Amino acid sequence: MALSTSLKPISSVNLSEHRRVLGSKFSYSKPFQFHGFNNISSRSPNPFTTTAFFFNKSKQAEPVTPKPTKVQELHVYELNERDRSSPAVLKLSQKPVNSLGDLVPFTNKLYSGDLQKRVGIIVCFDYC
Repeated sequence: MALSTSLKPISSVNLSEHRRVLGSKFSYSKPFQFHGFNNISSRSPNPFTTTAFFFNKSKQAEPVTPKPTKVQELHVYELNERDRSSPAVLKLSQKPVNSLGDLVPFTNKLYSGDLQKRVGIIVCFDYC
């Protein structure tokens, strides 16, 4: 059993006839326009409006007011060792002038503002 088919050539399409037959009021004389994409610059001054998530400006966080902190004041006085009848320089050499090996207090005792609590120590360095 043989099956035979034949193809008929398509005649030229008459658009006005199809428009009349379909009842369409659109005109096919102009090419189809994508109305959402051809006039972006007329709606927006910047044609590139797509931004990534990290470019989006988020609302500025309201400034957090820090909790009030308790302020402590400490008045410190430095007392010179000479005030306590101790030598300013401990001479270890026999020379009349200061020389290497003589101990000199660099910083003296530190006391709190009421002079009752000692908050520092004596530090001695070799005299240079």
